[in-house]
Amino acid sequence: WQACDLWHRFALTRIHQIDPDLLIVTQELNRGPNGFAYTPKQWQRGLQAFLDQVTAPRTAKVVLGNLPTIGGPACLAQHMEDVQACAGHPTTRYNEAERRAAQLSHARYVDVTPWFCTSTCSSIIGSFDVYFNSSHVAVDYTRFLETVLAGALAIDNTAQSGAHK
Repeated sequence: WQACDLWHRFALTRIHQIDPDLLIVTQELNRGPNGFAYTPKQWQRGLQAFLDQVTAPRTAKVVLGNLPTIGGPACLAQHMEDVQACAGHPTTRYNEAERRAAQLSHARYVDVTPWFCTSTCSSIIGSFDVYFNSSHVAVDYTRFLETVLAGALAIDNTAQSGAHK
């Protein structure tokens, strides 16, 4: 997509200008401009091509895996008596493609699936609505995962966590 290509060029230029300590890359599994689903191999090649273009010398690269696909709040509203009707499944083949791309591009890969799934992926975990919509995590659940994400990224977030309360 033209808008994505423009954004990627801008982002790469900016990354190389500031040479950050850490670059976190995540993607939403979506269809291509022609309406067809990408194959896992295409997904891997696209991510790997982007990661390989990041050559800022200090920048460590981390790829956060795709979120599991689920029904989200709209589904829950239609199935208030059966939350599991809105359960989904991990994007395993695509997560493996991302893992391979990260490895080949000397990036770390963080699989977020265990943060959302056991044998299925639920829209409700404990007392949390997990999703804001079908592809974005709800604010309260992101705050719940703050320490988990910081640990996965090896970041000390004690100073930042007070700012959210």
